[in-house]
Amino acid sequence: MMSRLERIDLQYRRNSGFNKLDQMIVNDKRMLEYTTLFLKRTYLRNYEVLSRVRPSVEEAEMWIGQENASYGILVTPRFRNGNWENDKSEIRHFPREYWTVGHILETGLLIPHKEEIISFKDCGEYLNFFCNVIVRNSGSKYEMEIAEMYRNFVLSSDEPEKVPLLIPEFRYGGLIKKHKYRLDFTIVNPYTMEKHGFEFSPWSSHGYLYSPKLRWNCTSNIYPQNFDGG
Repeated sequence: MMSRLERIDLQYRRNSGFNKLDQMIVNDKRMLEYTTLFLKRTYLRNYEVLSRVRPSVEEAEMWIGQENASYGILVTPRFRNGNWENDKSEIRHFPREYWTVGHILETGLLIPHKEEIISFKDCGEYLNFFCNVIVRNSGSKYEMEIAEMYRNFVLSSDEPEKVPLLIPEFRYGGLIKKHKYRLDFTIVNPYTMEKHGFEFSPWSSHGYLYSPKLRWNCTSNIYPQNFDGG
């Protein structure tokens, strides 16, 4: 039975329009040259979109902040059925470098379960919110000092919108109310999607990070052995 189906399938493919077109191109030298040139030009015209490393669907959504003051950072956000999600088909076409200051200027910060976005007109406006609202809410003087240094670094950069985000209070479990893991700061390499987590507070309130789907490099000034570097 299977061999008969395979013969039918092979016969169908041989007689299909796609196969006929393929044979026509391969057997006609001028058409083959034209088609090859057309495909090369199309690829080069869209080289950046087609070749750059992009986040997976799971990696394209981040939630940050404290339990009652959380914000979403998505790549291609859209609001559906009371929740934010990414338009998966548009992730590769995102016009900015992923997870940079420019990313935030493009998408803003999303309010969970509400069709509301906190937008920023420029880097300075976002960095003021970053320092004086998100990080300040943590109550950590160490985080505030780092946030201020980061703000100064970004504002003094030649291309501030291309500086990787210093993501505060990354919620490893997303919007789960009683999540176990939260990192003081996280940085994602815009070109490799490699993640680096930093923890400055006691480890007991955070926990052990591991996921086979995500690559993490984490450091702690107190319990570095508790971080998974895989």
